[in-house]
Amino acid sequence: MDAIEKAIRNAFEKGNAEDRLFRERVYRSAFAALDRVLQANPNVTVEMAIKRRKAVQAKIAEIESEFLPAVPDVAALDESDTAAAVAPEIAVSAETAAAVSL
Repeated sequence: MDAIEKAIRNAFEKGNAEDRLFRERVYRSAFAALDRVLQANPNVTVEMAIKRRKAVQAKIAEIESEFLPAVPDVAALDESDTAAAVAPEIAVSAETAAAVSL
């Protein structure tokens, strides 16, 4: 676990990590801390700063993916389940379809 991930996870322990707004505040704080570090170091080039910001963004995206709700794996469903999962309001049984066409 790198330093930024550890800092974010430690901050999560001080509040409710399930609360999206709390996580957003933690992420903003992480970016603010990064900005302070970058501004305090005159040897950091623009390219290095961009690279570090992108690394933090990637780490946040990775961490945030842990909080996304689970969705069904559509590829694992068979054809009848796929129709019901994709368009439940129009999924009908063969018997119902036959009765409607009469």
